[in-house]
Parts: sequence; C-alpha cells; structure tokens
Amino acid sequence: MPKLLCTCGYIHNLSPIPDDGYIVIKDQTYESLIEYEINLSQLQSSRKTEYTDQDLLISRINELQERLYKCPDCNEIQWIKKDGTIERYKCI
Repeated sequence: MPKLLCTCGYIHNLSPIPDDGYIVIKDQTYESLIEYEINLSQLQSSRKTEYTDQDLLISRINELQERLYKCPDCNEIQWIKKDGTIERYKCI
C-alpha cells in the first residue's frame, strides 16, 4: 500500500482512489490536458476497440500531472514532482 510520510510523522495513505491529495497541472500545459481529454472522450464514445490509443492518451494525461498533499497535523505541503522528487513547504 503506497504511503507518504510527513516530517511530523503523519502518514498519508495513498491507496484509496481518489485519495486526499490534489492533482496539479502546470498552466503552460493545461491546453494540452484539455486536448487529450477531448480526444479521449471522443475515442471512448465512438466505441472503437483501439485500446492502445486510449492507453496512450491516458498516459499523456498522467504525464502532465503532479501531486500535492497537505498534512492535517502540521500543515506541511508535500509536492510530488513528475520525476518522483518531493518538495516540502511549511505553512505558517
């Protein structure tokens, strides 16, 4: 079960879908996200069996996303970047 440990000791459970985090999209790539979402919707509604195209679109959508988690105990923000690194910010 995937988990994310805060510096205060709180453990975020990442197993539930959806989890308690936030999905973050860079403003510069937002239009690409919309384009991929529209294409995915059109592909799904046409009932074609081209699953590889659908998988490719889902993969591209996921590549645009980063994740944010806010600790309910200490208010630390944990930003999981696309490359897997985690930046931490203390909220005062």
